[in-house]
Amino acid sequence: MSDGEDFPREEFATRIAEYHSNLTRIVKESQLYLNPQRKQRRVIQLALTQHERAKYFVELEEEIEKGPYSIFHLNSSKEPEIKVNDFGGRDSMSSLSESDRARFWSRLSWPDRPKETSSSRMKIDDHETSISPSQPTAEVDFECPLYSPLYTKNTIRLLKINPGRNTDPVSSHLEIACLDERRILYEALSYVWGDANDLVDVHCNQKIIKITRSLSSALQRLRYETQPRYIWADAVCINQEDIAERGHQVRLMRSIYRNASAVLVYLGQDPDAHAITAFSVVSTIANAASEGILTTEKANFTSNGVNSDGIENLPGRLGTPPPDSSLWNSVAHLYNLTWFWRLWCIQEVALASTAVFIWGGASISWRWLGLASARIRTNNYQAQRRQEMTGVFNAYFMFRIWQGEWDLQPLKFSFLRLMGLTRQFESSDSRDRVFGLLGLPTTDNDPESEQLFIEPDYNLSPDEVYEKLAITIREVDSNLQLLSSVQHGSDLISDKVSWIPRWDNVYTHTLAPSDPENHHETSAGLHVETRGSGCTSIWSLKGLEVNTVHEVLSPVRNDRFLTTDSFAQMSRLHHHIWTPETRKNACWTLTAGKDWYGLLIKNSDGAARLMRDFSAYVSTYYPQSSFEMANDHNESGDVERFIEAASNACKGRRLFFTYSGLLGLGPAAMREGDKLCVLFGGEMPYILRSEGTHFRFIGECYVYDLMEGKAIQHWRNGTLFSKYFDIC
Repeated sequence: MSDGEDFPREEFATRIAEYHSNLTRIVKESQLYLNPQRKQRRVIQLALTQHERAKYFVELEEEIEKGPYSIFHLNSSKEPEIKVNDFGGRDSMSSLSESDRARFWSRLSWPDRPKETSSSRMKIDDHETSISPSQPTAEVDFECPLYSPLYTKNTIRLLKINPGRNTDPVSSHLEIACLDERRILYEALSYVWGDANDLVDVHCNQKIIKITRSLSSALQRLRYETQPRYIWADAVCINQEDIAERGHQVRLMRSIYRNASAVLVYLGQDPDAHAITAFSVVSTIANAASEGILTTEKANFTSNGVNSDGIENLPGRLGTPPPDSSLWNSVAHLYNLTWFWRLWCIQEVALASTAVFIWGGASISWRWLGLASARIRTNNYQAQRRQEMTGVFNAYFMFRIWQGEWDLQPLKFSFLRLMGLTRQFESSDSRDRVFGLLGLPTTDNDPESEQLFIEPDYNLSPDEVYEKLAITIREVDSNLQLLSSVQHGSDLISDKVSWIPRWDNVYTHTLAPSDPENHHETSAGLHVETRGSGCTSIWSLKGLEVNTVHEVLSPVRNDRFLTTDSFAQMSRLHHHIWTPETRKNACWTLTAGKDWYGLLIKNSDGAARLMRDFSAYVSTYYPQSSFEMANDHNESGDVERFIEAASNACKGRRLFFTYSGLLGLGPAAMREGDKLCVLFGGEMPYILRSEGTHFRFIGECYVYDLMEGKAIQHWRNGTLFSKYFDIC
């Protein structure tokens, strides 16, 4: 083969120019800059991911090897040097025409280098790489910010925590990895971000970066002394300033946590030394819950590397403490930690194959901590009321949707139901109340096949996200369950669409039943009927205007409504309580027909138990009354159990009366003159407010006399008439 006769020089020059154009684009997009002044020889491919190297280099190298030329280096300080391959003739740059040489020189100029700052310099790769004759090389220096782009679909960053002792500053390095590579081993960190203004310095990629103190504490606690540790931590591994990247990484959350060898849940430091007592009691409760049912393995924990089986005289080892035991204080402190209230933590632990909870110097498996929460939630309501361990409800929910190392089938429901069950969790970004749940499978959200219920888009405002979600639910669901998620607090916001739930506001529990198998028959099985309104913000629904609200009582703020001796709020209900034929009406209204656990009462045993509890409650707080109730089973009622059921229903709501004398429990925002309505396809009655030709949606309500379809009977008998309500 002669000097390039079988390989057109002009085409070769064009190929090199195209290569440089691609490289320049990547350089600019990734903010990597090539420094021609440095005299060190660096392989260009070190600046790129493995994927990019394959995409932009392999094709070029193969093309070059077809012809007689190889590029040895491209250096702007001198002309590109082209040498022939051994299989071809022997030639150099001089073998090209003057025009070809000019084209090379003009097209292979390096991009301008930005002004250097001490904070912007970082070394991309410290590894030595051998250079083969067919690989493009250059004397370059790499300058970039902390983050280089993630070009491929399943690419993430991992944080390599360098080894060190407890007192050493944290040193780390970000490395790019692909989730498709099964060989990558890492642990995913779940923690609470903490105060965004309380920042500390750590070393990352030979730079000083600022992270929250809570994350710094976690990295120090997790760091090994003699070997590096690879973890994924969202605050560092995601470029939080890049909106597109945030949306992309949210889609990968499921894969990130499922593929992790373990999820490390860092609960923080333990300054009051609660961890050992709490974990000891939790282990005892978990052992009682699993005894002879799920496993023969015994629950335990570690403290400073020592297994609890080897620690003598641990508190709580003799059995589940009585409700008034001081040991519950440590358990309550555990479950009320901020982590159990953070929304992102739900999917982080629910998707884990295995999870370890770390609190101070102690650690325990999630299987025991979660199982204990289930036991406490279902069996220890008296201890819950005494200690106010509301976080145990969240822990139990997380445990029941966990897809990890347990024999229980995870609960599964609609995405709307998932939104309702997680409403009490906290999120610094309101949009994450939706996006932070997309990694969890529901009946209508399939992250495994990337069929998400709604696309995560951080370019949208929270109001736009909520509206998009509500409209999607309206189009997909054949019922009105969305309306039970609307909570306005004490007043409506005038410039908001009233029927779209504000998921960042939570004032009370939902009155609609949580169990899909049991439900009310308010609309007697009728289907939703709508008509076009020409506006997406208007929902036109067919239904019945049953009556008008005549009197509303003050909103229920706390349990004192049920336990104070004065009962100023209850005085209006006397005739409902004292009259035998209406006492069930009063009992069911105060509890919305649910037991202390929040389940709808649909059988005679549950109804009898609730009435006994109501009788005990009235006898305790109305000792002057002559109210008596038959007790067929000679069993005493449980006052605390009734108060738990009633407070769940009444908090954040008002009792009300209509002009026709109906008693109901409705939203705090309702007023005299509002309309009590039944909408076709709705499970609950609703309160609407007339405003001109339209209606505002105030909220769901409970009216004992309407829950079994009585209003629909009146409509069928011709005593009530249907119409469309244009709700905006």
